[in-house]
Amino acid sequence: MNLKWLIPCLASSLLFASEITYPTQAPAQPEELQQVPIEKDIAAAKLAEALKQAKTGDADAETRLGIMLLLGSEVEKNLPEARKWLTRAAQKGQKDAQAKLGAMLFLGLGGPIDLPQSLKWFSAAADQGDVYSMGCLGVMYATGTGIERSAPDAFFWLYLAKSGGDTDVTDQMLYGVASQLTPEQKDQILKRLEAFVEKQKQLHI
Repeated sequence: MNLKWLIPCLASSLLFASEITYPTQAPAQPEELQQVPIEKDIAAAKLAEALKQAKTGDADAETRLGIMLLLGSEVEKNLPEARKWLTRAAQKGQKDAQAKLGAMLFLGLGGPIDLPQSLKWFSAAADQGDVYSMGCLGVMYATGTGIERSAPDAFFWLYLAKSGGDTDVTDQMLYGVASQLTPEQKDQILKRLEAFVEKQKQLHI
């Protein structure tokens, strides 16, 4: 099984969080006016604030906390807790949480590997227009990773990912998958692409 395409895709999915705004730390006052807290105290305060917001049940806040814990961004990394909060947000339909959770489940971060659930959350995020999830789905279908190999599904998602700007999807990958398609399958994919684009337009009206 060739997974060389998948790792860059997953890395991109983990590192980019669209539509999520992270609060920035205010500049510290001069030392003579205020003693600057030690770094550990700052991290604890940021975690406490993020946790307070997430506990309100807001999906964006849950996603923000999950990503902070996943990447160790301004707080200490905690993968099991990241997976927990991203799961909560993903279940509420938060696209970025679904994409990150899909990657964590694929790689076994914060818990066991679960390819069927990874596919589920990548699919949910891709259906909402998440480009990196589209690319990951395309490669999973192309390689038969966690799902039966399917050239039509692979081409569909890889084409959308590349069209959306995913630079990990190359022309060579698309040509390789396209060479496996029958004329009938190509016609079906074209109709499917048109329907998907129309659906996305309706979602963003």
